[in-house]
Amino acid sequence: MGNSRLDNIQNKSHKVEAQTQAFFEEVALDILAVRIKAKRNNAWAKARILVNPITGECVTDKEGKRLTLGDMSKTWYSRVGARNNAFQTVKRLERAQFFKCDLKKYRPKFITLTFAGIGESWKADSAIQKFLNALRTWAKRRGVEVMPYFWASEVQGRGALHYHILILGAPFLSKKLLASWWAHGFLDIRQVDDMGRAFKYLAKYLWKAGKVLENEQVLYDDDVAALPAWWFLFSVFHKRRYGFSKWFTSSPYERLPRWLKSDVDDLGLTSTQVLKARRQEGGGWFVALALEGGVTELVISSPYKVLVWRESHPSD
Repeated sequence: MGNSRLDNIQNKSHKVEAQTQAFFEEVALDILAVRIKAKRNNAWAKARILVNPITGECVTDKEGKRLTLGDMSKTWYSRVGARNNAFQTVKRLERAQFFKCDLKKYRPKFITLTFAGIGESWKADSAIQKFLNALRTWAKRRGVEVMPYFWASEVQGRGALHYHILILGAPFLSKKLLASWWAHGFLDIRQVDDMGRAFKYLAKYLWKAGKVLENEQVLYDDDVAALPAWWFLFSVFHKRRYGFSKWFTSSPYERLPRWLKSDVDDLGLTSTQVLKARRQEGGGWFVALALEGGVTELVISSPYKVLVWRESHPSD
């Protein structure tokens, strides 16, 4: 009996490895195309900085070190950018610790969604959003208007996508009910008693994405080439790495770049007076401010220009 069970485990392992290899072979050309584009974009970003043509001021970090566009990037393809992206996401998630509700009636929950098939996990159309839509609809019918949630995706060793979801303010959820919304494989749900532990648990998966480059011992001048193939599947299949409800959204003031925050502060405005803030197509920012006379909408041009950086001096 023991040998038979061991044989079954080994056969299953070989089968999963074969499925993983077949899937990656199927999308190999798409992965290569994204990898080449990413390397080209990364090289372009590392060779450019932002400079104020009038003052000659460059964008720098808090220590005064000059930043390239690659340093400021929020993409997967920059070592610093990946860490920055993970850090900002974790910072947003910290708000979960301050959500107020009746924890006895609405205990925080962790839900794990796993795909049975490798290929399906990447090709299933908006699976995570359909699940969350069903959850929100169910909650509203029970009078729950505010139900913050935060989810992070992870790639398992076999190559399949895997979701971790933190839900706050939701009534009792049965596994049977969740299964009716998730027909792609397996699921698990657990109640959370300690919000600090809950935060750390989900943050671990968010931070993992930002640490891949470090773990792979990447050479700084060729970081894209050293990334694992699954890294690029997110771009190939247009999948998001994480998502959250509006409750976790950054305030308009927090989304402003440093130079524009400085202008707002110099005008003596508070962060709550910034009602809207978004990047303007073609450059600059659209901002809506609450002033004494009402709401004022402005389109503000950026004072910085993108310049090529060669050796120790910028040039056009």
